[in-house]
Amino acid sequence: LWFSYEQDYLIEQIELDKGIGKNDLLKENIFLLFLSLITKIPLIIIGKPGTSKNLSVQLIYKSMKGRYSKSEFFQQFPKIIQIYFQGSGTTRPEDVIELFRKAEYSYKDFVSKKRKDDVVPIYMVLFEELGLAEKAPTNPLKVLHSKLEYNGKKEGVCFVGISNYSLDAAK
Repeated sequence: LWFSYEQDYLIEQIELDKGIGKNDLLKENIFLLFLSLITKIPLIIIGKPGTSKNLSVQLIYKSMKGRYSKSEFFQQFPKIIQIYFQGSGTTRPEDVIELFRKAEYSYKDFVSKKRKDDVVPIYMVLFEELGLAEKAPTNPLKVLHSKLEYNGKKEGVCFVGISNYSLDAAK
């Protein structure tokens, strides 16, 4: 693969606990998460249980601490502020709207109070169990369309969704 060197380099920068294997799925997930976070391009990771989806998010979150990162590589990038949401069959559109409202408010609040030398963190909305929320009778994912439109912006909130199930392409 043309990006295997980059994946290998990135996985070496990650703070791995003892016993975590550097398998291809973990490398791929971390690579795509990193790209998504620094470019603000929304990412949805879909895979069966045990395919390192949650683990990769935890590891990138643990490693990207801005200037406090253990890795010199990650010290070059802003830290991550995670806004977590657990989807379920009872998730409502209002819940998703509130999730983004909270994340956008936190981002704007930081920007309005930041000093000249402050680095703006990456505000990451982590939506777990996207597939379960999709099955909710209130169709909560319909509000994601407007929130995930990418317009090349370099500021604001980043979105990462995790699902064990393939999602309806129309949603």
